[in-house]
Amino acid sequence: PIPPNYFGYDPSVPGYKHDLAKAKALLAKAGYPDGKGISLVINAPIGRYNRDREVAEAVSGQLQSVGITATVKPQEWVSYSSMVGKRALTPLYELGWNQPSADADGVITALFTSSAPLSCYGNPEIDKLADQARGELDVAKRKALYKQIATILHDDAPWIVMFQYEDLYATSKRLRWHPRGDEWIRAYEMSLT
Repeated sequence: PIPPNYFGYDPSVPGYKHDLAKAKALLAKAGYPDGKGISLVINAPIGRYNRDREVAEAVSGQLQSVGITATVKPQEWVSYSSMVGKRALTPLYELGWNQPSADADGVITALFTSSAPLSCYGNPEIDKLADQARGELDVAKRKALYKQIATILHDDAPWIVMFQYEDLYATSKRLRWHPRGDEWIRAYEMSLT
């Protein structure tokens, strides 16, 4: 869940591979052979992210490929964002995230701690490690704490990180400006030639 361009990212924590056979085996082991008996609603915003509805429909199709009944429920962003804040979109909803500091703490604290306003997940071990990492001044120790957090989150899978958008900017050749990693656009950092 920690993006590659953020402090605290560790490439040794694996992502999830698309493995239909493994998904079917896990469902059978959990008592849902061929996905029978599972029906999910995928809440999706409309017009907030590039191709947001299509992303939700793709997830629905992938769930249906293992036998899970999945229906997309698209909603306008204003009401959708209000429901996210109230934790009213469970069990599945689509959400993007950007943290201006490019530090793992902004992702972990906001999305994965028990008190996180946008999370329906709680794990006391994550809470403890996040508190330790937030107060740790030694860079190597702090990175090690975020690796532990990322490993637990990988195993618990409260969120599935599907992709990271690439930022695109259109500018004039006369503009002197370099995009920031935090996606903030500040006019005072620009000049014309």
